[in-house]
Amino acid sequence: MIERVTTYTPLGLCFWDAVTDSQISDGLRVTARLLNQPHRRVAAFRTGSGFYAFRDLPGLRALEYPQNDVVPLDSTPPRTYLVEVTDKQRRFLPVRFRVDLPITDYTGIYRPLYPASPPQKDEPRFYLFSAPARSRPAGTAAIYTQLVEANRSTPAAWAFIEMVIAGTPYYTYSDRRGCATLMLPWPPLLISPLPGTGLADQCWDVEIQVRYQSKTAVELSELWEFSRIRHQPAATLHQTTNSIAQPHLVFPLCYGQELIVQTAARTALWLEPG
Repeated sequence: MIERVTTYTPLGLCFWDAVTDSQISDGLRVTARLLNQPHRRVAAFRTGSGFYAFRDLPGLRALEYPQNDVVPLDSTPPRTYLVEVTDKQRRFLPVRFRVDLPITDYTGIYRPLYPASPPQKDEPRFYLFSAPARSRPAGTAAIYTQLVEANRSTPAAWAFIEMVIAGTPYYTYSDRRGCATLMLPWPPLLISPLPGTGLADQCWDVEIQVRYQSKTAVELSELWEFSRIRHQPAATLHQTTNSIAQPHLVFPLCYGQELIVQTAARTALWLEPG
């Protein structure tokens, strides 16, 4: 007699790198836990397709091991889980986000509501953001900054950053040290180089704005949830140490050169919290 056991996977994640437009299928540590159970974490397993999936999540046993091959999606009470992703190779920033399970309005790989960088179509991909320690892939542009609070010289940790380049918005956020990196494919060339000029003379305006609020020592001790990072109040930025802080600043990105975004005569970008 052959016994058949049906199992159901309540959550699968496809992580994606917008810089190389490729799936991130190795080097990640992905865990999930119930929101109110911080010490009971479940590690994801990697599938043959490079997805990260979960089994044996607390509170979902009846869903994962259904009777009579009928998955009880409608009768399973919804629960909120906290997913945390870290990269053992330090290519990507850590991220923490909430997921309500079971998902009843679609099947398959999880479709996040968070913005990609740059914005993408409605695809089941979770985009990770480049970490400051990441090596720049060949053929890509790189923008670096360190954010500090102007009045306290305190690193602006977990600040959400938007940069608009050639009409396209890109996103990233700072780490605990206030450091942030944006890597992207070079924008399309604006014009054909004139006689006596080269690609290095091609430049694009980078308009930067930041969302940030001051944080206590306790708040700095843990990774913020991504939704909380995104919805901070708008900060203002200093072009110079004596200038009035502005809601956004513009810097030139020139072909073949890294861009360091900073307040003039300083090694960091000064900001005023929102």
